[in-house]
Amino acid sequence: MKRKMISAVCLLLALWLFAGCSFDNYIVPGTDRRGPKTTGEDIREASSADPRETESDVILPPVEYDDSLGDLTAPPEKKQIGEDSSLNETAEQKPETSVAQDNIEELNNLTGVSSDIQAPENVKPELTLVHAAPESFDKSSVKSFVSAGDDWFKDALFIGDSRFVGLMYYGNIEGAYWYCNTGLSVFNINNAPLDVEGIGSIVFSDLITLNQFSKIYICLGINECGYGTSAIKSEFGKLIDTIKRTQPNAPIFIEANIHLAAARSDTDSTYNNKKLNAINEAIASYADNIQTFYVNVNEIFDDERGYLKKDYTADSTHIFAKYYPQWTQFLKEHAIQ
Repeated sequence: MKRKMISAVCLLLALWLFAGCSFDNYIVPGTDRRGPKTTGEDIREASSADPRETESDVILPPVEYDDSLGDLTAPPEKKQIGEDSSLNETAEQKPETSVAQDNIEELNNLTGVSSDIQAPENVKPELTLVHAAPESFDKSSVKSFVSAGDDWFKDALFIGDSRFVGLMYYGNIEGAYWYCNTGLSVFNINNAPLDVEGIGSIVFSDLITLNQFSKIYICLGINECGYGTSAIKSEFGKLIDTIKRTQPNAPIFIEANIHLAAARSDTDSTYNNKKLNAINEAIASYADNIQTFYVNVNEIFDDERGYLKKDYTADSTHIFAKYYPQWTQFLKEHAIQ
């Protein structure tokens, strides 16, 4: 009799539990509410949601680097938050882009660049020279910074990450070309095309080979923080060499990476001012003050401790739109003759 009673109680308990939840729902602990059942697929979908909906536009690659700022200790395999997904494409996935060999020969005649430059295969014939090279550039002497007017930026090329995206939108710079993207770095700059106003969708190698610019500005480094400094310096050097070879009459301005505010720098083991200072020191070594110049805008954006001023930023990483014209003015005050 006791066994039958125990069996009946167990059966009733099982039926009660079954009534409280179904295959699709469960009782939320501590409440009488039912919630959706969570499956492995649900978790995968949640983890693959677009991070740009919840994060600032540049919280960069989740990789490790050593505290000595030496070599890369773990490859940056994950996509950078805010990065254009096309930048992760391999070279084999590039769309067919470029210009015919006759444009290369025209470029060689204009610039004196060695005729061993060859037009890339699979040419788009509508891409042509934007404009001719500057007539000449004095490489015989060291130059000092001087102030310039608003026309200083005519036919300049800006190459950069999210900081230059902000300058493009809010810096009131006219007449320039912008090869910029929030996820751009020296490690992925040749991976996939970007849209350049006045030119169209183009890969960097075509842009820099097939067009001549009056000057080049480079702002890259924060997306590289997960790499070792020596690797960053090496790749940056390759970029400088490419620009010097293809833009022999254009001065090159290397921008210091803007510091982070204390709220981020002091709490982030990868993205911090110690790392940015190491990167800035490395890329500044390429400045010869003849054709290549280092410009440090931290002079106007830093507080007394060397952090980005906290009232200049909302995310401790990017300056407010109203401060970009200060950056533009700083660049005009660091021009050359």
